[in-house]
Amino acid sequence: MEPDDAPVPKLPHGGKFKLSSAQLMRIAITASLLVIIIIARKPCSDSMGKFVTGFGSGSAGSNAMMPKPGNVDLPNPDRGTVDTDEVLGSNMTQAEFDAIRARAEAKARAHRDGAGSGSNAR
Repeated sequence: MEPDDAPVPKLPHGGKFKLSSAQLMRIAITASLLVIIIIARKPCSDSMGKFVTGFGSGSAGSNAMMPKPGNVDLPNPDRGTVDTDEVLGSNMTQAEFDAIRARAEAKARAHRDGAGSGSNAR
């Protein structure tokens, strides 16, 4: 093999990393914004969390309605539930539809009557 005698071009090197003053200003603003976001993250998130969880706590009824670990009502298996799911087929006759509607109304009426006198009946 013969050595290649052609000159190899050299990469230019400027000696300094050149940035304009506008580019330096952009870098400084971006860095300062990132620092501000990191510093202000914790106090802002704490105060926003307090605001959201305390929203509407001035009224007596809203505080009781907010779900918290101690006041969540679990379903009572003794009380029973209303089964409102009825399958409506695409080829049902009017009589079948009327029967399903009558069953649903009877279940809803029985559940409403059995729910107690404290319910808001309209």
